[in-house]
Amino acid sequence: QLVAIKKLQARGASLLDVQRALAGADDETLNRLAGLPADFWESLARSGATQAETTSGGGTVAKLSAVVRQEFAAESKEAAAKVDPRALPFWQVVPSRMPSASDEFETAAAPSVPSRQAKSVQAAAHLKVAPGVTLVLEGVRPEQLTPDVLCEVQPAVRALLRSLQRHDVIPLQSDGEDS
Repeated sequence: QLVAIKKLQARGASLLDVQRALAGADDETLNRLAGLPADFWESLARSGATQAETTSGGGTVAKLSAVVRQEFAAESKEAAAKVDPRALPFWQVVPSRMPSASDEFETAAAPSVPSRQAKSVQAAAHLKVAPGVTLVLEGVRPEQLTPDVLCEVQPAVRALLRSLQRHDVIPLQSDGEDS
């Protein structure tokens, strides 16, 4: 019965499925579910194993356990290869690699306008240049914005802010604020 339970679990059966399959199951059904050969018990009896050996941890039980472990491992690998990870609950899926902190930062930004044609997420650096004004640099990783780069683009950013203020796109900044 235990081997039948483990085989059903290896195939992905839920506890409820296992209970339904085994409720009132006769020996033939248990043998079939466990994947034991039809003559397993007769072969075991012919090998000279006594009931005490098969139930008290004798050598026969050890041999049987080893065979069951090998079959269980092989069956589990086969079943795992056939399962689509997207069909499993999230807690049963093992990631192919662990995400890094940079993955989370690069993929955290969603496109400002959703597109039906969008097929992948692109890295983007967000540079806050003034209250309410953020410059989005698509395809740029944050580590590319070195202090030298930021100093070099600062005059252009200031010119952009002045132009936006002149056209009343953004409010005028007080003299105390530095862009």
